[in-house]
Amino acid sequence: QVHKYQNELERLKAMSKLGRDDEEARQVRDNDVNRETGQIIMAIRNLYTRCTNTQKSKKKPFHNNWVNNAKKLDWCLSVIRDRLVDLNDVKEQFKEKLVKETELPPIPGAKVSVGGVGGEKSKGSGVKEEGSAFL
Repeated sequence: QVHKYQNELERLKAMSKLGRDDEEARQVRDNDVNRETGQIIMAIRNLYTRCTNTQKSKKKPFHNNWVNNAKKLDWCLSVIRDRLVDLNDVKEQFKEKLVKETELPPIPGAKVSVGGVGGEKSKGSGVKEEGSAFL
């Protein structure tokens, strides 16, 4: 009969260990999720701060008394999105201006061609080796 109780005790110890192992694994997963979520939130806040510090017209900051953190993050992401759109517009305008400023006027009397050797545009003076200008 002692042997029977000893076997039951060992079985209960093994079940208890499995339960502790499962609980520990769940806590590790929860900690990982919490850490990753915190990193995402901090990255959003960092980008939000950088966007608001570098734009001329400031948007109203989100309200600290908002209960829903998802609304705060959504607000921050909308500010980030708007800033990225603005910066992309500035980049495109700069590229257009740069192209206009670096265009060479056509050479009077020169043959006009669209590409260089193999369809590639020539670089440099704007005149191909045989003397014809390209567009």
